[in-house]
Amino acid sequence: MADNYRIEAFSGINDHLTIKGKRTKRLSISFDLPIDVANDVHFTLIDPKGNEFSSSTSKNVSIIYQEETSKLIASSLGNGDLDSKRVEMIFKPDYKLQKGTYTIKICNSDEYLGSTQIRFK
Repeated sequence: MADNYRIEAFSGINDHLTIKGKRTKRLSISFDLPIDVANDVHFTLIDPKGNEFSSSTSKNVSIIYQEETSKLIASSLGNGDLDSKRVEMIFKPDYKLQKGTYTIKICNSDEYLGSTQIRFK
């Protein structure tokens, strides 16, 4: 249900892009959702060791909603509704991220909307 993902990891005050987990100060995850499911969105971050971190219980997460209308869609939607909302979730870890692959699961209440991964050196 979620599509058009973009994940960026930033280091330091000047927000330079990084690929190293231990340098990551801010992780930005953005994606498009249909307007009717964009409310009450949260994510679960699973580290390489299998530990889970939920955004619904953390104060290190901020969520920004931007309304937009999709201009081009490659797949067909059943209801024909093209209105979508861009959701950006910003996670500022209070610990150093380790190298490896992190999985990010996107959910709305209890409904699974999609997942993506990021790999750090």
